[in-house]
Amino acid sequence: MLIGAEQTRSACLRAGQAYLDKYWRQLREHAAKNFVKPREPEAIFTELSAKLENANQVLLRETLTRTPFANER
Repeated sequence: MLIGAEQTRSACLRAGQAYLDKYWRQLREHAAKNFVKPREPEAIFTELSAKLENANQVLLRETLTRTPFANER
């Protein structure tokens, strides 16, 4: 019985380690895909400004199309 218990314990440890290895591999792949790369602040500011301007234009167009008196302007 002791030998069987030790074999069961070893099998459980191997299964647990295999699970953790797979999990950490997936986590490393995810981190590599989503890692933030260092960039110049000016480039980030320019990109964010362009996105904000685009969002404002979309919002303005949506607002104008919902206005019942848009044709009266």
